[in-house]
Amino acid sequence: MALHPYFSVSDISEIQVDGLQNLNYLDQLKNRTRFTDHDKTITFKSQFDRIYLSTPNDIRIVDKKKQKTIVVHKEGQVDAVVWNPWEKKVEDLGTEDYRRFVTVESAAVEKPITVNPGQEWKGILQMSVVPSS
Repeated sequence: MALHPYFSVSDISEIQVDGLQNLNYLDQLKNRTRFTDHDKTITFKSQFDRIYLSTPNDIRIVDKKKQKTIVVHKEGQVDAVVWNPWEKKVEDLGTEDYRRFVTVESAAVEKPITVNPGQEWKGILQMSVVPSS
């Protein structure tokens, strides 16, 4: 289960995603092989599709060109997906559209959410934009 927002950015090759360093992830481009991300930030130079496991509630998309940071706050889902198709053909995107967005979504992948009859589950996904330099 995942919520799938697309966030507008100036250029995918010039942004970074912060808050997921030193976490395990499943690489969707490599048959969900498990790795640990030792990079300080996530940057984009090609197709990117990872499921980060046991993530913090706040993940930041830093766009220095637009001088903004998008804070993605999630509750109720412990994982997060970071995705950009790069030049891979996606049916509902134009040829260069991949350059202007990134997806950072809250997800429950490794431990699916089960809601039994009579129970409730609540998931929260909030986005806020703050200035950055």
